[in-house]
Amino acid sequence: MKKLFFLFALLFGVYSAQAQFVKPGLRAGANYSTLTNISDTHEPKTGFYVGGLVHLRFFDRYAVQPEFGYSEQGAEAKVTNAFPIDHKYFTMRFVNKFYLNDGLHLMVGPGLNLEFEETNTDILLVNHTPSAADVVILAGVGYEFAVGLTIEARFQQGVLDSGFFDSPFSGSDDNTFSQVAEVGLSYQFTRNKSKD
Repeated sequence: MKKLFFLFALLFGVYSAQAQFVKPGLRAGANYSTLTNISDTHEPKTGFYVGGLVHLRFFDRYAVQPEFGYSEQGAEAKVTNAFPIDHKYFTMRFVNKFYLNDGLHLMVGPGLNLEFEETNTDILLVNHTPSAADVVILAGVGYEFAVGLTIEARFQQGVLDSGFFDSPFSGSDDNTFSQVAEVGLSYQFTRNKSKD
């Protein structure tokens, strides 16, 4: 984990040194999450995310936005012999933003979820150890207003098996991957220029 934090900090330092404008900010919103291959026993879960960001603007039409935060994800049980799936993640994202005009932009980038708490993740009430980390790929669209407020929507696809069916009693060898839809707001802080 220390190596991942070091890599994230190194990328942030390199990009910050080359950026034309650097703006810190906050982001928060709602998410709608599930895992693949569990629709027979579970349904999507509504949760939330909150965190910080650093907006690094390089050109008029391109910016990089490292992010960190907290996200609640999982799935709700819809049959009596299944537990709800509750994941609480520390999240890191490295978002590339491509501006179509002054406000409208597209987003794409990688991310990492590190789990610091999980409960009730077994389909048949049998204990096992699910994956404690997930790598995700995200894509989305947003609109950034001149005051620093952004409205955005994203979809995230996990690429690592969550280990949901790892129990020998599960009766399935399917892989399960996280899927999350997010809708929310972010705000970039701007420094007021002093007048002479």
